Amino acid sequence: MSILVKTPIFKPADLDRDVTHKVIPPAAGIVKKPHISSMLEDAYCIVAWELRDLKAQIQQGTPMTLELSKKFEILSRQLASLAAEERKQNEADSLHNLSDEELAALAQDAVKKIGT
Repeated sequence: MSILVKTPIFKPADLDRDVTHKVIPPAAGIVKKPHISSMLEDAYCIVAWELRDLKAQIQQGTPMTLELSKKFEILSRQLASLAAEERKQNEADSLHNLSDEELAALAQDAVKKIGT
């Protein structure tokens, strides 16, 4: 994965030139991945936008074709899949599943991080 950075390269003769692009590779060993909850939020937004678009098309009088029906089916299945994954993540993150010892250890870590 590379990071695209816009850097201007100025030459004395042509200062009015466009900005060029330089690709900078990430530092070795650094991997930054998004949290699953932010990915789920993005996926929900995309499905919602697509469903709103489909609804607007139907409300404007576009007939429900086989293509639109398949699109609705795919979006509905994806929404159900997202909801199942969200439930799974919520159960995994739930404090109710932890033992008393694990809760005490988490509380001690929190106190150390807060500094009180």
